[in-house]
Order: sequence, then structure tokens, then C-alpha cells
Amino acid sequence: MTKRISRKAKRIMIADAGDELSALRSALSDAYVGFNNTVDPILLEAYILEISALHSKYSLALRNYKSISEVS
Repeated sequence: MTKRISRKAKRIMIADAGDELSALRSALSDAYVGFNNTVDPILLEAYILEISALHSKYSLALRNYKSISEVS
């Protein structure tokens, strides 16, 4: 019984991690669109910082997803 629960919990964790990756990819795409469509130097700097932060979050989320997926 506990194996069935743990497998179900693992599937939920993997799905949640995948959803997080998807949301971060979408946010990164939006940030790049904003960056590419502005000429204001202050907004450009803000987009650069946002993109950098989102890359860091994405990298962490990807490592988390991989670690969850590898555990048997």
C-alpha cells in the first residue's frame, strides 16, 4: 500500500515540477519579448535583471525535476 502512495506522490511531484518549468519558460519568453521591444535604458536593465533571475530559477527547477525523476 505504501508503494502505491509513494508512486502516486512521486507522479504528483514530477507533474508539479514540470508545471513549474513550463511556467518559467513562459515567463522567460515574455521577458525576452519585452526586452526586444523596448528602447528605454531603464526598462532594458530591468529586463536584463529579470531574465538573469528567471534563468537562475529555471536552472534550479530543472535540477529539482531531474532529481525527482531519477529517484526510484
